[in-house]
Amino acid sequence: MIALLLRHWRVLAAAAAVLALLTVLWVAYAWAYGRGYAAARAHYESILAEVRTAAIRADARARAAEARAARDVERLSEEYRRRETEIESRAADAERRLADRLRDAAAAAARRCRVSEDSAAAAADHGAAGRDAGDDRARRAAAIAHRAAELGRAWELDAARLAACQAYVRSLP
Repeated sequence: MIALLLRHWRVLAAAAAVLALLTVLWVAYAWAYGRGYAAARAHYESILAEVRTAAIRADARARAAEARAARDVERLSEEYRRRETEIESRAADAERRLADRLRDAAAAAARRCRVSEDSAAAAADHGAAGRDAGDDRARRAAAIAHRAAELGRAWELDAARLAACQAYVRSLP
């Protein structure tokens, strides 16, 4: 076997040299790779730190915005409830006032004397007959009778409108 080794010593030396060269190249590659990886880590570590800081700040801003939004929603909900209560109170007051006015109008209609159109015509005839007694007095009496008839019709129309209004308000949900 030694003879065989002596005969092929050049090939064996060349193989050992190639193997040594490959080992040196592998060690050099591992060393360069480690240094490059460390350099890249050092380079990107500052960038990653900035990104982390920006993410933390953005998260803090988002939490603050959510807190503000929650406070605004609560404030607006409270304001809505307050205004809704106020509007309901105003509606109840308006309905109560309308009912009072209708009751007063009904009471006034019961108390007032109805002036018929015939009495207005009679007052006008009386005014014509009263020219002998005093033209001015007769005209005033006729004007008062005519105005009383107009007021009676207007009050009846107003009472009908108020009754219709009250029926409409009561029909609302």
